Amino acid sequence: MLEWLFEWLFKPYIDKLVDQRIKENMFERYWQQKNEETRQRINRLRRSLDPSTQDAQAETSEELLSSSGIQKGREEPRVQVTSDKATIKKNKELSAMKAKLMRKK
Repeated sequence: MLEWLFEWLFKPYIDKLVDQRIKENMFERYWQQKNEETRQRINRLRRSLDPSTQDAQAETSEELLSSSGIQKGREEPRVQVTSDKATIKKNKELSAMKAKLMRKK
Protein backbone atom coordinates (compact mmCIF):
# COMPACT_ATOMS: atom_id res chain seq x y z
CA MET A 1 0.00 0.00 0.00
CA LEU A 2 2.74 2.40 1.02
CA GLU A 3 4.78 1.50 -2.03
CA TRP A 4 1.84 2.19 -4.29
CA LEU A 5 1.29 5.57 -2.62
CA PHE A 6 4.91 6.64 -3.09
CA GLU A 7 4.89 5.48 -6.68
CA TRP A 8 1.68 7.35 -7.36
CA LEU A 9 2.98 10.56 -5.72
CA PHE A 10 6.59 10.68 -6.82
CA LYS A 11 6.78 8.83 -10.11
CA PRO A 12 5.67 11.79 -12.31
CA TYR A 13 8.06 14.12 -10.52
CA ILE A 14 11.00 11.72 -10.81
CA ASP A 15 10.23 11.06 -14.48
CA LYS A 16 10.12 14.80 -15.12
CA LEU A 17 13.53 15.30 -13.45
CA VAL A 18 15.08 12.43 -15.42
CA ASP A 19 13.72 13.79 -18.72
CA GLN A 20 15.03 17.27 -17.87
CA ARG A 21 18.49 15.90 -17.09
CA ILE A 22 18.58 13.92 -20.33
CA LYS A 23 17.67 17.07 -22.30
CA GLU A 24 20.37 19.08 -20.52
CA ASN A 25 22.99 16.46 -21.33
CA MET A 26 21.79 16.34 -24.90
CA PHE A 27 22.19 20.13 -25.28
CA GLU A 28 25.62 20.06 -23.63
CA ARG A 29 26.82 17.34 -25.99
CA TYR A 30 25.37 19.20 -28.98
CA TRP A 31 27.22 22.42 -28.13
CA GLN A 32 30.42 20.53 -27.37
CA GLN A 33 30.21 18.80 -30.74
CA LYS A 34 29.50 22.08 -32.56
CA ASN A 35 32.46 23.79 -30.87
CA GLU A 36 34.76 20.90 -31.75
CA GLU A 37 33.60 20.94 -35.38
CA THR A 38 34.20 24.68 -35.55
CA ARG A 39 37.71 24.28 -34.12
CA GLN A 40 38.49 21.55 -36.63
CA ARG A 41 37.25 23.68 -39.53
CA ILE A 42 39.37 26.61 -38.36
CA ASN A 43 42.44 24.39 -38.11
CA ARG A 44 41.83 22.98 -41.60
CA LEU A 45 41.52 26.50 -43.00
CA ARG A 46 44.70 27.61 -41.25
CA ARG A 47 46.57 24.64 -42.67
CA SER A 48 45.29 25.35 -46.16
CA LEU A 49 46.47 28.98 -45.98
CA ASP A 50 50.05 30.17 -46.21
CA PRO A 51 52.21 28.32 -43.61
CA SER A 52 53.98 31.55 -42.63
CA THR A 53 50.71 32.97 -41.31
CA GLN A 54 50.20 29.85 -39.22
CA ASP A 55 53.60 30.37 -37.54
CA ALA A 56 52.78 34.01 -36.87
CA GLN A 57 49.49 32.97 -35.27
CA ALA A 58 51.29 30.46 -33.02
CA GLU A 59 53.79 33.08 -31.87
CA THR A 60 51.16 35.66 -31.01
CA SER A 61 48.86 33.24 -29.20
CA GLU A 62 51.27 32.45 -26.38
CA GLU A 63 49.64 32.84 -22.99
CA LEU A 64 51.33 34.14 -19.89
CA LEU A 65 51.15 31.95 -16.84
CA SER A 66 49.62 33.47 -13.76
CA SER A 67 52.70 32.49 -11.76
CA SER A 68 55.10 34.25 -14.12
CA GLY A 69 54.92 37.48 -12.14
CA ILE A 70 54.51 39.69 -15.19
CA GLN A 71 52.27 42.65 -14.52
CA LYS A 72 50.58 44.54 -17.29
CA GLY A 73 49.35 48.12 -17.29
CA ARG A 74 51.81 49.61 -14.82
CA GLU A 75 54.58 51.85 -15.98
CA GLU A 76 56.27 52.10 -12.59
CA PRO A 77 56.74 49.12 -10.29
CA ARG A 78 55.18 49.33 -6.87
CA VAL A 79 57.58 48.99 -3.98
CA GLN A 80 56.27 47.51 -0.80
CA VAL A 81 56.98 49.80 2.12
CA THR A 82 57.34 48.30 5.58
CA SER A 83 56.23 50.44 8.46
CA ASP A 84 57.51 48.20 11.22
CA LYS A 85 59.20 50.25 14.00
CA ALA A 86 62.06 47.78 14.40
CA THR A 87 62.79 47.90 10.66
CA ILE A 88 62.74 51.71 10.63
CA LYS A 89 65.09 51.82 13.62
CA LYS A 90 67.45 49.30 12.01
CA ASN A 91 67.48 51.28 8.75
CA LYS A 92 68.35 54.47 10.65
CA GLU A 93 71.18 52.71 12.44
CA LEU A 94 72.52 51.28 9.18
CA SER A 95 72.37 54.65 7.45
CA ALA A 96 74.15 56.26 10.43
CA MET A 97 76.90 53.62 10.28
CA LYS A 98 77.21 54.10 6.53
CA ALA A 99 77.52 57.86 6.95
CA LYS A 100 80.15 57.37 9.67
CA LEU A 101 82.18 55.02 7.47
CA MET A 102 81.96 57.36 4.49
CA ARG A 103 83.39 60.26 6.54
CA LYS A 104 86.54 58.34 7.47
CA LYS A 105 87.56 57.81 3.84
